[in-house]
Amino acid sequence: MRPLELLAIRVILAAVWFYNGLYLKLILVDPEHLKVVEAVGQLGPLTPARFLFLIGLGETLLGLWILSGFLYRYSCGLQFVLIVLMNCIGILSGGVANPPGLVITNLPLLAAIWTSARLGPGEWTRSKP
Repeated sequence: MRPLELLAIRVILAAVWFYNGLYLKLILVDPEHLKVVEAVGQLGPLTPARFLFLIGLGETLLGLWILSGFLYRYSCGLQFVLIVLMNCIGILSGGVANPPGLVITNLPLLAAIWTSARLGPGEWTRSKP
């Protein structure tokens, strides 16, 4: 795969995390995302809204990490694990209205992450693969 194609995959993956974290959780505070967190229940002293904020902050930071290319395969591993865990928690808590739809729409994302982990970050990176 060409270096520009690897960079494009990295930018697309980061955009997914920016959209879900920065936009849907920090800026918009999407009611559907809040509903999923509320279905999980109270998490210690954190309200669901505060926990959603922290998730959004983490997702935004993950997007920046992906763009940097630093320790790239670790970022891919973390993305893969987070998506699987968040989907499982959302489905098992009953917060997701359409579990099959959630799984199916995340399969291409997981495939892109897997492919990206195998190929590395490409030339425009802060570290070597």
